[in-house]
Amino acid sequence: MAQAVEPRLRQFVGTTANAEARTRAQLVLNQIASLRKLGPTRVSLHLKDATPQVAYAELSRQCGLPIVPRGESLWRRVNQATITLDLTDEPFWAAMRRVSINFGLCAIFTGGDEEPAKITLIGDSGEEMSSPAAFNGSFMVLATKLARRSAFDAAYEGDDKKPAGNSEVALTVWMSFFADPKWRIVAHPEQTTAIDSACDDQGKPLPRIEPMRMEVFKPDNPIWLMRTDIKHVPANCTKLKNVKGNFRIVLLEQSEPIEFPSIMTVHNALRKIGERTVQIKEAVKEGEGYKVRLTIFRNGLSTQDWRQQRESQGVQLLDEKGRSLTHGGFNAEENGDQVDYEFNFFKVDPTGQAVNNAGDPSKLIVQLPLEPREVTVPFEFKELAIQK
Repeated sequence: MAQAVEPRLRQFVGTTANAEARTRAQLVLNQIASLRKLGPTRVSLHLKDATPQVAYAELSRQCGLPIVPRGESLWRRVNQATITLDLTDEPFWAAMRRVSINFGLCAIFTGGDEEPAKITLIGDSGEEMSSPAAFNGSFMVLATKLARRSAFDAAYEGDDKKPAGNSEVALTVWMSFFADPKWRIVAHPEQTTAIDSACDDQGKPLPRIEPMRMEVFKPDNPIWLMRTDIKHVPANCTKLKNVKGNFRIVLLEQSEPIEFPSIMTVHNALRKIGERTVQIKEAVKEGEGYKVRLTIFRNGLSTQDWRQQRESQGVQLLDEKGRSLTHGGFNAEENGDQVDYEFNFFKVDPTGQAVNNAGDPSKLIVQLPLEPREVTVPFEFKELAIQK
């Protein structure tokens, strides 16, 4: 209801004489503003006969992460040579899905730890990106597979191993989950994803379904795969209706990004990000790369094992066209709430490949990790066909 009630709340805060009511209304406004940050990265694409290199370069520029092929030969194997597409203010994954379906590609996430994070494109031989999709804010869920289990498995249900007969079968459903690339995930929903309800093709509710289990994921990965079994499905059922579920995930709330233009001329510049302060000491060319020294004053943020790593991920060095130079690692020295950083950036990745064709540094973007926040995300599919 945020969009509908926000104007009324603002009016109320400015006119009420009741101090307690004003405080409570302001708290709600603060929560609305905080939740707005959980929205998706919005992208606009105005492409005419664009090659995959051009289309994905534009998506990369707008999402702030490199999007690269797994091998340059991938471009020669795409389904369509070009794309014409006009999208305005679309969630990132919705736009990414449209482009990827056209070219017959799908996305995986690579990097993390000491390797720069990036989205890597591979051939979509299983047509994953064309699977039924559910969108909710920053998240996309794809129902990638719904299939009957083997005849042996389907014939026995429950711990008592009694034959279920030919009137019922068991299904296995696989779903792929995609979080907005801007999000830093603190805890994946390993035990919290559940299909709350599902109906057969006649609209009859199916029995309780076990929570989904994580199949493939790694820390910091905004893409993960889960599965579960659905039992006691009528043998002649051809599809499931109204499949509803939800998952809980812990995301890292982040500050608004701040920009330091003409970064190579900046010395000891201070900027406030909410209650935090960033001081850029200097940015200098060093050999084939660039070194940036800065200090972050955290001002009361909670102590977390991951804080340094996540702070480093929020520092980007861009050329004048907005292309990111490659992170080359960092050193940090903490002293209470103050941490001194030294970052290395390069125009090419460690293998020597010019990932983004980035030019000389023009500006520095800093976005700070704030506090973890658990959110519950519902998803729904109206019709899911059972694969034969």
